[in-house]
Amino acid sequence: MAARPAPPPQSEPVRRTFRRLIVPQTAPPQRTLDQALDVLDQMIGLGPVKEEVNKLMAALEVERMRREQGLAVPPISRHMVFTGPPGVGKTEVARALGDVYRSLNVLRKGHLIPPPMSARST
Repeated sequence: MAARPAPPPQSEPVRRTFRRLIVPQTAPPQRTLDQALDVLDQMIGLGPVKEEVNKLMAALEVERMRREQGLAVPPISRHMVFTGPPGVGKTEVARALGDVYRSLNVLRKGHLIPPPMSARST
């Protein structure tokens, strides 16, 4: 019986370094809780909206304290719909509220998903 020839030596795989594209940041910088509240506070009018934000923040604080004490916290939906004519600040209020939720760890991102233009009321 003839001996088998030895397999050829394994060569190292060739590794290529690929150039990466520079991708500009598309998301706006995240605002702190104080910055988001300052934006809302500087908006003229919107008294009921500002009161509602204060109530939401108070409810979130109560939930946080209940969790810390090991008490049950019922699940509550935080979804909102902002209605009104164009130019009254719906989007800015929604963005600021998303920043508030993110700052208070209610949401991971706090981003806003506006409906398509065709779905918006005029």
